[in-house]
Amino acid sequence: MNLLKENDNEGVNRIPVIVAMGNVGALYITRTLMANDITVFGISHEEYLLTHLGSNGILVKDKEEWFDIIISLAKEYFDKNNGKKMVFLTDMDKIMDDILKNIEISEKYLQLPIGNSYVEYKKITDKQLLSKLNLSNISIPKTYTEKEQTKVDDFPVITKPLNALMKLTNSKALVSNSNDDLIENISLLGGFDNTITQEIISGETENLFCVTLYRNKYGRIIVANIVKKVREYPLTNGTGSCHVTVRNELVLEKAIELLRGTNYVGVAMIEFKYSNKHNDYFLIEVNGRFPIESEINNKIGNNFVLEVYEDILCPQPSNDLEVDLPDIPVYWILASYDIRACLKKKINFIKEYKKYKKSGKICFAIKNGSDKITYKSFIGYLIDKSIKRIINK
Repeated sequence: MNLLKENDNEGVNRIPVIVAMGNVGALYITRTLMANDITVFGISHEEYLLTHLGSNGILVKDKEEWFDIIISLAKEYFDKNNGKKMVFLTDMDKIMDDILKNIEISEKYLQLPIGNSYVEYKKITDKQLLSKLNLSNISIPKTYTEKEQTKVDDFPVITKPLNALMKLTNSKALVSNSNDDLIENISLLGGFDNTITQEIISGETENLFCVTLYRNKYGRIIVANIVKKVREYPLTNGTGSCHVTVRNELVLEKAIELLRGTNYVGVAMIEFKYSNKHNDYFLIEVNGRFPIESEINNKIGNNFVLEVYEDILCPQPSNDLEVDLPDIPVYWILASYDIRACLKKKINFIKEYKKYKKSGKICFAIKNGSDKITYKSFIGYLIDKSIKRIINK
């Protein structure tokens, strides 16, 4: 690809990083590493995510081509630097799936956050395998896979796609209130082999909690943050649009037990939902990558991605648990989604954000004082998108 300089020499502690950038969560990775003088190459289908990377940003629309380009770049570095391997990080499920499907070549040219623990990684990030998890302190919604989905007899249920590329127009999952609904929804999402159906854990958006951590092969655990979802858009089964940091010892305890009990290695965003009916937190899903709200770590003041990067290069043999949670609440806001969520809920978002600022701190997903070029590019992206919608009407 000829993207690397011939005399590339970052030193042992400054190995460059390839970041597969699926969403705004990846901005936290690239911004933080670049601020620490680490060379970063980004690949994305969204131009605004790459603007701050200059010539190190690679725009590729077809996600099926990403993996080959990543390996090509990594091999180029490997060949020019006596077998040194670039570090790989992402906020994308699809690319992590591709890494696992091509693990031999991935391990040859990349330093992966999961090390060589890909079996353990898949054990809880794969929705079907997760449903079979048996840990005494972890509650999981009743789950149906493949043809078992025809045996559902207690509605409503929720059906999710297993294919990371499957896109839904209005939500991340579909709700079925009858057997006919379920069969239709399974068909819409790609059939029995590509879907999973679960009982619905009743409760509002505010019942959802996410814990982001990293665990290395020696058992060292670094906790990035614990957030409670405030709003999502669409309002049900949508993308989180506003999260707030919280201290919740029980969900943290369950998340740590999950990682230790499965010997998981890597970054994990673990989502739980509190059930008033059962007075318990149910494990909803595990995403083995950086989450969309990762930028919140900069506002908290931790060095999560930098510590992960350094540990991938030189894993620390420690069983210590490292937790550094904020004393005051920090609100993360994806404004392009959250403003619409507020309008739908008849909330004055200006007053709401002022209230957040008085009680804690606000972190916007894209707007960043040290990276104005990305925000400017994003505004242009929104304007172009709006014009196209008007034209297509």
